[in-house]
Amino acid sequence: MERSLLVGYDLCDERTQIAVYDEKKREPVIIGAGDESADAFLETAITIPSGTEKITGFLSSVRRGEPIFYQDKKMNEVDLLSYFFRKTLSAVRKEYPGETILQLVITVEEGEREFVRVIFDALEKIGIGKDRVAVIDHKQSYLYFTLCQEKDVWISDVGMFEYDEKGLFYYQMNIERRRSPILIGIKKRDYTESMEICEDEEDGKIDKGAVFENLVRSAIHRQMISALYMTGSGFDGDWAAKVFQKLCTGRRVFVGKNLYVSGACYAARELSERGTAEEFVYLDDERIQVHITTNVYADAGMKEIYLVKAGTPWYQAEREFDLIPDGEEELTVKVTHVLRRETKEHMITLDGIHGRTERMARIGVRIRFSDMKTCIVTIKDKGFGNFKPSSNRVWEKIITTK
Repeated sequence: MERSLLVGYDLCDERTQIAVYDEKKREPVIIGAGDESADAFLETAITIPSGTEKITGFLSSVRRGEPIFYQDKKMNEVDLLSYFFRKTLSAVRKEYPGETILQLVITVEEGEREFVRVIFDALEKIGIGKDRVAVIDHKQSYLYFTLCQEKDVWISDVGMFEYDEKGLFYYQMNIERRRSPILIGIKKRDYTESMEICEDEEDGKIDKGAVFENLVRSAIHRQMISALYMTGSGFDGDWAAKVFQKLCTGRRVFVGKNLYVSGACYAARELSERGTAEEFVYLDDERIQVHITTNVYADAGMKEIYLVKAGTPWYQAEREFDLIPDGEEELTVKVTHVLRRETKEHMITLDGIHGRTERMARIGVRIRFSDMKTCIVTIKDKGFGNFKPSSNRVWEKIITTK
């Protein structure tokens, strides 16, 4: 089967959505959407083959690291999630027979480290390895969705209001276009308490639309906002539509419940190197601020390759690969800070394999982070088949990226 599908997957506690990028339409198509259901939500629930009752709420337990019980039996979280992925992704196979997934992007509300590990393990169990998967949070999905629209949508900063059973939140995307690559940050504000006043008022004395409109105008006061997105079930009803019409003056307003899954789908397109969006770096408190590169000989020439890119969550910043030295007895790693625009080179001397660097050695290189600013580079001598046994040497260098 041909690996060609670019899939976005919004994995939430109660509901899940799946989208596939349509090359002809040049936009995501929601799996299961139709005239009766434009959103096509799937319930985040499992009925295991040996059971009779649905298992619900398991995803929030996985996120919190809590045990999951079914009929007094403790369930394995990786097994449960892999079963859920298999069942839900079967809808993609049914819709696109003869094709398989080239790139899958899972978007979740928050990308906690252990939760992300369980997701990767569950997908690995159904044959979808890390080389074809990325996990991003909802903020990053919102970012991908925005930057894959026409440029006039994000000619200035962009705001998004998310309103559902968890509350009302505002996310403002601040874009520094004068830098290359473009730097992006997202600020979050919580307006839940202000809207709860309306929800608690039973006699209708408080105008919910007026309260929300005032909140929006307060949030964007003196801000250059070219577009506003409204997403979530809380905006259902006529009250919201009237407010949206008022907010359209001087900016564009978009309303829908498919933003996160569509953003994940656009992310799959960009990560598959079929994308058209401008290069950007999204930074927050858990994303590394440096590019880490090295020079290798490939495709008949020297080229600089990324080992880790800035904007990657530090706990996902990991890569392993093999190199065959051609006369070099050291590996040079270059660290470029995208905010300060400073570059430093770090050399790792491969002592102990002298005389074997003329294409008679294979070294394994692993890059990982122990926290946001501490990079660990580990190199292992893997020998060279039956010609040269491994010396079992291991070299390690800790690089501080402050």
